Amino acid sequence: MLAEGVDPFKVAHVSGVYSESELKSSIDPEAYRRFKTVAKYKDVLVRELKHFGADCQVCLLSDGFTRLASALICSHSSMFCDGLRADQLEDQLNGELQPLVQMSHVSLIGETADALIDSIVYGLSADMIVTGSPGMFRLMIEFMQLDIQIVTVNSYVELMRS
Repeated sequence: MLAEGVDPFKVAHVSGVYSESELKSSIDPEAYRRFKTVAKYKDVLVRELKHFGADCQVCLLSDGFTRLASALICSHSSMFCDGLRADQLEDQLNGELQPLVQMSHVSLIGETADALIDSIVYGLSADMIVTGSPGMFRLMIEFMQLDIQIVTVNSYVELMRS
């Protein structure tokens, strides 16, 4: 998929493609804090599942990579093999979530009206939400006064360093 000579270890963002150090200094700090690898999400999930045991079910909710794929094809098409379409890149990027999909009983990936509604239902019926950006669910949980634990990957990673 990548054109010859493109560094496969760069980080893709809707505003561009960066090295790890470039990313931190090039994008808004609020956006940067959301950058965590699938491996970090998996690590947090594995640790949290130990507390719940075999009875729990895991539902993977992700907005997917539609906007990222479109932005990369539109603004950085030279990075890719000729003729690569945004939907093909999106499928490839969604495939990066496979380690999490394999740990899940249900996977909802993509930005569709149906996926949004299902995501809200699954999220608000959960005991715990592991997320990189808890904003939407945190507000709904507080408003509805639900007893749902939110574990942010960012704070979990920071706690592990302490």
